[in-house]
Amino acid sequence: MPFSETGTRTDPEAGTGAVVGLVAALVLIVATAGVTLWLTRDPEPQSTTVVSVEEIKAIAQLSTVEYHITEYYEESVERKILGIFTNTSTTGAVIVSAVVTGSVDFDKADIHIDETGERPTVTIAFPDDSFVMKTSINPGDVIMRDVRDPIFIKDITAEEWTAMEDAALAAIERTARGKGIERATAENAERMLVAFLAGLGYDAEVTFDFLDR
Repeated sequence: MPFSETGTRTDPEAGTGAVVGLVAALVLIVATAGVTLWLTRDPEPQSTTVVSVEEIKAIAQLSTVEYHITEYYEESVERKILGIFTNTSTTGAVIVSAVVTGSVDFDKADIHIDETGERPTVTIAFPDDSFVMKTSINPGDVIMRDVRDPIFIKDITAEEWTAMEDAALAAIERTARGKGIERATAENAERMLVAFLAGLGYDAEVTFDFLDR
C-alpha cells in the first residue's frame, strides 16, 4: 500500500469511490431539477383547427328533415248534358303519398368567422328566404278514383286529374308547415353545426330569420 509524503497510508480505491459518489449526487440534482421544471411548466394551449366557409356549407348540406304525409282530396266537377244542363256533376278523388323534405340554403347564409377572441367563434345567420321545402312523389304514390260518375256523363279529363293532384300536394305542404317542419329543420341544422364546430374548437352562434315569420 502506498504512503503519502507525510508518511500516512493512502487508499486509491477510497478516492475513486468518493469521485463516483460526487458524480452520482450531481446527476441526481440535475434530474430532480428537470422533473421540477417539467411539473411546473405552463400547459400547452389547446390547438384549434382552422375552418373554412366551404367546409361549413359542406357539412350542413346533410342537415335535412323528412315528413311522410298522405292526403286525400276529393272534388266535384260540373258537367253539361247536351250542352244545356249544368246542375249535375261527377266526382273524383285523389290519394297522394309524398315525402316532404326541409332544408336550409347555405348559399344565402351570412357566415362570419372570428379568430380574435380567446376562443374562436363562427356566426351564421340564415335570412328569411333560406328555408327550402321540397315535395317528392313516385308514380305509384298517386291513386285516382271516380267516386261518382253517372253513366251519361263524360269521364274526368287528364287536366282535371292533374289539377286535383296539385291541390292534394298543396294540402300536403300546408300539413307539413302545420306540423312544424320549419322549426324542426332549423333545430336540426343548428344542432349539427354546433357539434361540428365544437369538435374543431369553435363556438357557434346560429340564427334563423324565417322562424320569425
